[in-house]
This record gives sequence, structure tokens and C-alpha cells, in this order.
Amino acid sequence: MRPGTGHPPRGQYETADRTRLDAFRLSMLTLHRSLLDATRIEYERTHGQVGGHMELFRLVKEEAAFAWLRSVSDLIVQLDETIDQPVPGMAEQVVSAANALLLLPEPADPNFRLQYHEALQREVDVVIAHSSMAQALRPLLGERFVILPPPATDPSLGA
Repeated sequence: MRPGTGHPPRGQYETADRTRLDAFRLSMLTLHRSLLDATRIEYERTHGQVGGHMELFRLVKEEAAFAWLRSVSDLIVQLDETIDQPVPGMAEQVVSAANALLLLPEPADPNFRLQYHEALQREVDVVIAHSSMAQALRPLLGERFVILPPPATDPSLGA
């Protein structure tokens, strides 16, 4: 059992795969932050200054101007879940979904692509974050990620 959980031990990605997935995750977080900042700036031009972190959080959840960012948020959540709880084929699915959303010329969500393209045109931070994300993502495309078996437990420890 995993200490304090009552659940059996889980496998994990081999070190090289975990390192690359972590780097991709960090690049996605940076991209998301730059997109959030760019969207906030545009929102503030029309509606006035956002009051703080909690107000921004509320806007992200409820305001239509921020709705397009949810696709990136969802990818980050899926990536976090697959890193924390590896399931065969899941990392490959998340990588493919990120590629389809962020790099392919004809995305599944045309509204996202329009908003994303506009942010890339307006904000240099978005361009830099996009470039870093693409550099982290491209080597992952077509990879098969290796999940190591959970560590053996010592029966003498009385799990």
C-alpha cells in the first residue's frame, strides 16, 4: 500500500519520459499564463482593471472572454493526471490532443485557433511561450511512454 492512502503502489514513467513530460508541462503552464495575461489585458481595455487574483479566477471561470482558455486548462489538468497516475496510452493521447489544439493548422476548435492566433499577433510573451511549448511538444509526438511497474513491497513489513 502507498503510505497513508490505503491504495496499492502505482507505476511511474521511466526517468527520461518523466523528465520530458515535466518539461512539456512546465511549458504548457508558461503558455497558459501568458495567454491568461494577454486575455486579461484585452478584457481590461473594455471593462476596466481586474480587482485581483480572486476576481481574475472568477472571470476565468465565468466570463465568456476567457472561455477559450479552458481548452488549454483542460490539457494541463489531463497532463497532470497522467503524470501523477500513469495509465498506458494516456500520455500519448494528451500529447496528440495538445498537438491538435496548438500546432496543427486546422484545429478541432476554430474559435480557439482564432483567439490563439490573435494573442500570438498581439503579445510577444505568447510567441515566446508558444515557441518553448512547441520545442517541448514536438519530440514527444509519436513516442510510446514507458510506465515502470510499481515497486515491490516487502511482505515482512506487514502492509
